[in-house]
Amino acid sequence: MNMNSQNDKAWDEFGVEWRAIDPDLGAIHERIEGQVRRQSAWIAVGLWLLGLMSVLGIVAGSATIWTGWQTSTSNFVVRGVAILAVSMLLAASVRALLLVRAASQTATLAQLLDLSMRRARGYVTLSGMGLWACGIAAVLGLVGTMIRTRLSGPPLMSPAIDLALLGLIAVALYLCRRVADTRRRDYDRLLRALVER
Repeated sequence: MNMNSQNDKAWDEFGVEWRAIDPDLGAIHERIEGQVRRQSAWIAVGLWLLGLMSVLGIVAGSATIWTGWQTSTSNFVVRGVAILAVSMLLAASVRALLLVRAASQTATLAQLLDLSMRRARGYVTLSGMGLWACGIAAVLGLVGTMIRTRLSGPPLMSPAIDLALLGLIAVALYLCRRVADTRRRDYDRLLRALVER
């Protein structure tokens, strides 16, 4: 909906009334530029952490599968497969972050908004990968526990604790995904309003 004058109104999904204003583009530019700088710093940290965790996970998963294979311990093989699968998702998230890392071509407000929108889309993708990782860890963790229980008795620690922790992580990832998706829509609206000016 185009709102060109003060009398034009629109309501969002929360029932908030919006009216047309004449924004200060300089202030918006400074604010978005500051956000992009902070995001770039956090993306660099995230790349290092996710890359390190991915490599360590691949090594640990391979070692766990090898140990399980050598000792004929099926639950170790399943655990290793789960670690490898989650590590591969971490590696894919590193790739997703690399796609939105560069901020060198962001001189104009439209370029900053476009980068911010692509980053928000990337965060939605990352959150989705995290949810998949939680699901894989939960399912394969339960399969490993069932195999262990069948072969040598129940584990000392209940799998309910692991599932509760994975559930909390999944809820946090879901909320992050919603926030990132809301920001993506906000950046998209702002970019369209800028183009229509």
